Amino acid sequence: MRRIFAEYATGKSPRRIAADLNAEHIPSPRGGQWNASTINGHRGRRNGILQNELYTGKLVHNRVRMLRDPETGKRISRINPETEWVRVETPELRIISDKLWNEAQRMRRRYLDKPSHNCRRPKRLLSGLLKCGRAAAHSQSFGPTSMAVRHIERKESALTRVKSRQDNSNAGFWRASKCSFLNRS
Repeated sequence: MRRIFAEYATGKSPRRIAADLNAEHIPSPRGGQWNASTINGHRGRRNGILQNELYTGKLVHNRVRMLRDPETGKRISRINPETEWVRVETPELRIISDKLWNEAQRMRRRYLDKPSHNCRRPKRLLSGLLKCGRAAAHSQSFGPTSMAVRHIERKESALTRVKSRQDNSNAGFWRASKCSFLNRS
């Protein structure tokens, strides 16, 4: 657990941490493969390793309540307001220092207000910034030197691939693809 917190606090992603643990054949808490969600958890429920206050010596009760769906009869869980949570100090269970906990939480706060799909970094310089001037279709990247624009006209789908060279003379790329920068205002 200390390793996970330390690596996350230094900027390593939960996905990368999980991949490294799997590569080293270290079993997850339930004995299977590690996933990023095991490390990250759910924002609202505050589960997952990085959000589990037990590692700092605090046992938290009453996070969720169980209800029965009247139509299906299945049990469903609902998150209780944080004001109803009960925290019990259990210093004998502490394995993470306050300093390491706070550093990991500081890293988490960087991404809390963003949906997870907005936290990903684009792989290519122009990813998400180009669209076709003819059909307003967004471009897709197909490797380091290939962009493509998908056009759907009259129920026909066509994929136009345009190669660009690795130098600064990309004028042919711009003319061939008829792309323009997406107005990001």
